[in-house]
Amino acid sequence: MNPVSPHRFRRSLLHFSLWTGILSSGLASAAAGLPPGLSTAVSQIAAQQAQLAAPVPVYNGEFGYSLAVDGDTAVVGMPNTDTGAAYVFVRDGGAWNLQATLAASDGQIDDGLGHSVAIYGDTAVVGAPATATRTGAAYVFVRTGTIWSQQAKLVSPDSESAQFFGRSVAVAGDTAVVGSPMASHAGVAETGVAYVFVRKGSNWSKQARLLASAPEAFSNFGNSLAITGNALIAGAANADVGGLRDTGAAYVFVRTGTAWSEQAKLTAADGAAGDNFGYSVAISGNTAVAGAPGADGTENENPGMGAAYVFDREGTAWSQRAKLVGMPEEPDALLGHSVAIAGDLLIAGSPYANASGKLAGGAAYVFTRDGAGWSQRDRLTVDVTEGNDELFGWSVAVSGGAALAGAYGTDIGDAGMAGAAYAYALPNTQSTLNVLPPAGGTITGDPAGIDCGGACRGGFVTGTSVTLKADPVSGYSVSGWTGCDNVDGNTCTVNMHTDKIVAAIIEPPVVPGPLPQARLSVVKAGEGTVSSLPGGIACGDVCTASFNAGSKVTLTAVPAEGYKFKGWSGAGCETRGKKPCTVKLKKARAVKAKFIRKAR
Repeated sequence: MNPVSPHRFRRSLLHFSLWTGILSSGLASAAAGLPPGLSTAVSQIAAQQAQLAAPVPVYNGEFGYSLAVDGDTAVVGMPNTDTGAAYVFVRDGGAWNLQATLAASDGQIDDGLGHSVAIYGDTAVVGAPATATRTGAAYVFVRTGTIWSQQAKLVSPDSESAQFFGRSVAVAGDTAVVGSPMASHAGVAETGVAYVFVRKGSNWSKQARLLASAPEAFSNFGNSLAITGNALIAGAANADVGGLRDTGAAYVFVRTGTAWSEQAKLTAADGAAGDNFGYSVAISGNTAVAGAPGADGTENENPGMGAAYVFDREGTAWSQRAKLVGMPEEPDALLGHSVAIAGDLLIAGSPYANASGKLAGGAAYVFTRDGAGWSQRDRLTVDVTEGNDELFGWSVAVSGGAALAGAYGTDIGDAGMAGAAYAYALPNTQSTLNVLPPAGGTITGDPAGIDCGGACRGGFVTGTSVTLKADPVSGYSVSGWTGCDNVDGNTCTVNMHTDKIVAAIIEPPVVPGPLPQARLSVVKAGEGTVSSLPGGIACGDVCTASFNAGSKVTLTAVPAEGYKFKGWSGAGCETRGKKPCTVKLKKARAVKAKFIRKAR
């Protein structure tokens, strides 16, 4: 079997050769040197729970081509069957049970639905990059109870064909990102684009069109995507760096309000031509990972071993922390073809590794972080009785103590390359919730761990939903939150898929300041008095007073003995006789009151 099946649309953006055979059937020996940040300590921490397969295995269906998991729910793509499909599984103890089959309402043959998948809570996004002359689409599905239904079809806002919109997808909360890596920009071919969509209610709309800071031809920006909160990472696996072809890069974008801006361009410190850095990406809190399946192993040995590069953010600056390679090393294993991270646990797929005595049986490497260093903790493989080229590790996903690895080349019964996915139980990872101390109140959490005023930082099992409640002191009020997944007045819900920072905006009581004033003057002719309501003018003596601007002042005239009141003039008071005058004080005004002697 050829490792890259001859499909009708481009399955791989790698420009280096994907080998039709692996020369050595044994496991290569580990290189003596190690890159900074990587320890050789290896133990077994993962326990295989289940093999997942399509309810009806299909020849060449490629179930497991794509994977995503969030807590106890996994989505598995199967793009090469008719229109394509995605399957939802839920975990119950150690068992994974099929919950739903996701299909496009307008699906057509060869759409490739399931080429990419993403899930967050009760929302799944499934890419179909071959729809409509390969323009592509992405479908949003939502779960109510145990029932899944299509909520939206996302399409490229640009009319260009052959964009492969949907080749990559990512979702977090009410934000979805869709990659269109073959799209052109300003006449430059295949620069690649990523589109950000946001949901309000059940409606989705475009929020941003993202490009690399210096778009270049055939860099295929957006071939991989990942998002967490207000930060996302997009791979450009075929970008040239320093004049080296297809070295690859990845770009970090952050959102402020509704605006997205590029924060960093990530490249490998030892990048070389053909590394395809950014072929896969993942992000969790302030840590980003980029797979480089074409990279050499340690000390430039074992060409094509592949690697996963880890970057950490401090403030707004990103720096490389480690280059991770699997032990034992071997050439042409393509580690980094897929990557996933949750807190301090990272998984990198190596689909062409020789494993279980099989050529290209595939492997997935589990790494954990202790302080600033990373250690390999496990090497996951599957033992299949017949055949080679299972391509285990083609796709990987991890969340809340669950890890999955796709093996789309696996035969199921008589269905060759029907594909499978394998689920593992891992030690629960921890994600940190930081709550910024509020002025004018306290914040408590459920489950326990946050009591801010006092403890404003807590660790929770990755995937846990934490409810925060703000309790303002007397007279203060909660006007909003930042960093929450859902907000309901004084309550905020945070899904701990990764490290989170949350703040409640607690406002002090409003103390009214002095109102602007306007002056009213009364000019008398003859003998008599003028008074005002509200009080202030008693003319006779006080004929000028200030009142709140915009207020209405009513003047009343009382003639002296032997006089009568003839009328008002000025400031809109043009009355005769004894009627009072009402003045609206938008600005300083003057009114004349005229008294005349009575006839004798």
